[in-house]
Parts: sequence; structure tokens; C-alpha cells
Amino acid sequence: MKCDLHWLPAYEALLLSIPATVGLILLRQPVIVLLYQRGEFDETSTQLVAWALLWFVAGLVGHTLVEILSRAFYSCTIPSRRL
Repeated sequence: MKCDLHWLPAYEALLLSIPATVGLILLRQPVIVLLYQRGEFDETSTQLVAWALLWFVAGLVGHTLVEILSRAFYSCTIPSRRL
């Protein structure tokens, strides 16, 4: 049984996730300052959240592809083997 995967959804996901990743990596500090830095949330807190956001965003592209490709390959299995 041959399964023809259509790769267009993966390409579309990459088209969205790669620019989002680059944008968040480059603008993580200003975005956090704009959204959070006031009151008790000082410069140290901003640095810590920016560091966490960097590592979160680093996995964004991979997580996007895993979500799409795992569903695509699961749909190609023999129906009697599911579960």
C-alpha cells in the first residue's frame, strides 16, 4: 500500500514558523519590555524571560514539523494497525 504524502502543508508551516522564529529571536527583548516591564517586573526579570523565550523559540520550527508530519505519517498506516 503506497501512501502519497502531500508536502505542501509542511512547506506552508515552515513558511510561517521560520520568519516567526527569526522575528521572536531578534525582537524578544523589546517585546518583553513592552508587554511586561513595569512595577515589580524589572530589568533582571526581563533578561530572565528573554533567555527563556530564546530557548522556547529555538524549538518552534521543529515542533511545528513534528505536529504536521506525525499526523501525516499516522494517516498512512494500515487502518487495522491503528491502536
